[in-house]
Amino acid sequence: MSMEVSDAKLLRVFLRTKFQFTLEEYKRLYYMPADETTPFVHKYEARALLDRLSSHPLLQLPEEKDEKAPEDVYVAQALINYYIGLNFNETEEISDSEKTLARSLEYFTQISKERKLYFLTTLQDLLNNLGIIYVNREDVKKGVRYFGKSSELYKILMALEDFPKSKFYIETTNNRENSESYYTLTLFYLAQVYSQTNQKDKASEYCTTCLKRQYEMDSYELKDWIINALSMSDYYMDNMKFAQAEYLLRVCLDVLPKDEEKRKKLRAHVWRQLGKVNYDRLQFFCEQRKSGCETPGEGLQTLFNTQSCLFNQTGKGGEAKWQDVKVIDSYEEAKECFKAGRVWYEKSLTVFVIDGYVTDYIDIVQKISGLYLNLAAWEGEIPRLIAMHSRRLTLVEPLAKDINEKAYINVWQQLMTEIGDIHNDIFELKLLKLQKRKKAPKQEVIDEMNDSGRNALTAFTKLLSQIEELDKEERSDQTWQSILNLKFSMARLYSRLVESDYKTQIENVKMSLDYYSYIRDELKKKEVDGSITRPQREQLQLCSEMCGLIPAKISKINAQERPIYS
Repeated sequence: MSMEVSDAKLLRVFLRTKFQFTLEEYKRLYYMPADETTPFVHKYEARALLDRLSSHPLLQLPEEKDEKAPEDVYVAQALINYYIGLNFNETEEISDSEKTLARSLEYFTQISKERKLYFLTTLQDLLNNLGIIYVNREDVKKGVRYFGKSSELYKILMALEDFPKSKFYIETTNNRENSESYYTLTLFYLAQVYSQTNQKDKASEYCTTCLKRQYEMDSYELKDWIINALSMSDYYMDNMKFAQAEYLLRVCLDVLPKDEEKRKKLRAHVWRQLGKVNYDRLQFFCEQRKSGCETPGEGLQTLFNTQSCLFNQTGKGGEAKWQDVKVIDSYEEAKECFKAGRVWYEKSLTVFVIDGYVTDYIDIVQKISGLYLNLAAWEGEIPRLIAMHSRRLTLVEPLAKDINEKAYINVWQQLMTEIGDIHNDIFELKLLKLQKRKKAPKQEVIDEMNDSGRNALTAFTKLLSQIEELDKEERSDQTWQSILNLKFSMARLYSRLVESDYKTQIENVKMSLDYYSYIRDELKKKEVDGSITRPQREQLQLCSEMCGLIPAKISKINAQERPIYS
């Protein structure tokens, strides 16, 4: 009995001296900077310390299963294996890390529930690390279970009235600040897992909670926090929670330095995203208006202003305030949204200049053009509509001339498509205005209208030429459909140009017939082999109808010997 008492005293002293000092020395070596050529040298030294400590006679476990060592020995071995497991992970020896961390977890199961409460912080981190290992091995279910257990331990620890503290590792490793940090990491890992498995709602829930905790605890790296917040704002916009997206982005502006000359690019990304909030909202109602859908105002108002996350800004000096957004139901409301979007986009262009940020600059300018296009849905006056589209031309036409079409193939094609569409929209508006006239129009009016049509044809022809040149040998279905769509637009334009000489108009109409016939014949091949899609079938039907109607139009022009305004 006296020998047992003596051993217990020796163990008690050992755990508060040699054991304690070794763990402290381990941490000193573990975090010691190393040369780039030997990045893990100090970590290997630290691990060797723990290997020697683990084999100390006082920390040996009984070989027989029915025998039990003192509880302190299991705690000591659990802690040693925990630190060695983290060390293996850091030195990229993942298999050994998994085995050692699992052994640590097994040792923790050998101690009483009451004693285990004193090591919940360590267990949180241990479970997090095991979760990461299994998720990286694509065993997502097992990884998520470990993250879930880690989360439960955090909640148990936070519920303790008496938060245990001690300077000795053997007595407790609980630390409120570390526990908060580990729990934030748990949420972050779960957000990543659910994002990778395409469970967007769960991912957003955990990501938002993580962002909120990091903000309120001032424990974040600015760039990473902003990037994650930008990603979350995309999620909210996709789900039409526009007020939440805007609020989160305004919090982003709060956490950035007050001096706008600092972190300029990061700030510009936030400005750009604020522009997108207004762009997406305006575009949604533009599409609603064009489709003739009645706006379910009350339901949308609730959806737009759904609160998923509000930040506690006490003591932060933040200026971000929640602001409800409106259902757009009038030209004035649409214009207000348009102006807000344009202001944010134009602010972002002060950083994303064309010299250095070509694709970003062009995308933002195209978005500003899109704001004008969406606002046009509320405009009923033809002259003002033409002015809006003309403004779009002044934005995008110079871009197509400034960039190298071979170096920026996709961007150039997008620009030429938009330029062609804008000229076409202006042509259609001028034609509509001409058709409403009671008197015969002056030739200069017809010429001006035809100029818009020919400009559209020029843009489409250049685009068609490049697409056909780039995919000469083997065309993808997408390229093939792009060619058909371009020829369809050109066919419609040629059939609607108004010439002072009716014979020239007949030539245009014949050109239109050639394009419609080409599309019809190509789509019939798809119909025969059974690969035609529903939209293609509709296009085939329309082209077939036009091929039947155009000869009659030619005959009518010939019979009247004058142009037709249609």
